[in-house]
Amino acid sequence: MEYFAKSDIGKIRNKNQDQVAVNVNGADQLLAIVCDGMGGHKAGEVASRAMINYMTGCFQGHPGFENGKEIQKWMEETIQNGHTFVKKLASTTEEQEGMGTTIVAAMCCENTIYLAHVGDSRAYYYQEELLLLTKDHTLLNLLLDQGSITPEQAEDFEQKNVLTQAIGATQGIEIAQQVMEVENGYLLLCSDGLFNMVSKEEIKGTIQQNNLIEDIGNILIDKANDYGGRDNISVVLVKLTGGIE
Repeated sequence: MEYFAKSDIGKIRNKNQDQVAVNVNGADQLLAIVCDGMGGHKAGEVASRAMINYMTGCFQGHPGFENGKEIQKWMEETIQNGHTFVKKLASTTEEQEGMGTTIVAAMCCENTIYLAHVGDSRAYYYQEELLLLTKDHTLLNLLLDQGSITPEQAEDFEQKNVLTQAIGATQGIEIAQQVMEVENGYLLLCSDGLFNMVSKEEIKGTIQQNNLIEDIGNILIDKANDYGGRDNISVVLVKLTGGIE
């Protein structure tokens, strides 16, 4: 598998609160992560960096996973423990009180993707069509699920970006996990600085029109900046070929 990982500060923010990482362990299993520190809270960049460092550290020290159940159990426990770690870190100084971060993580093993996420950073899969794999943990989606608002009302909902849970910032978290069998294609992990600025159709078109994974990633970031770059922009791309080559 080829991969690309990059985070850009954007055009407006004076700090980059996003973090990205891609790691491969000794068993040739690949872990990709995007974390988006919560901009409305203090020290969002500290929270995202702490979470991504915690998870990658646990992964690098692991000898390799034998089956899917072990992977899912590890992702659940590691993200939950990371949440506890970030909450404790937030309590150490007044500047870090209330800090939080989203996370979307994917482990790629041969022809299977194991996904886990908390918050509104997203995962997409491209093979001819671009498929959104994750569902944002937002107030908007909660109200839609409850039937409290209609899809038509959702278009003008003013609190679209309010999160219902985030690493470190909420009392507890419920990690959304899924497993997907794949062949060839692209896995895209990104923060809202990309998908709020670049449409799904443009993301799809960029992947279709470019062969090099570095070109795809850089063009997507450039597009988000060209359209205003109102937030930090993070992109992780993995070209899926059934195993690491």
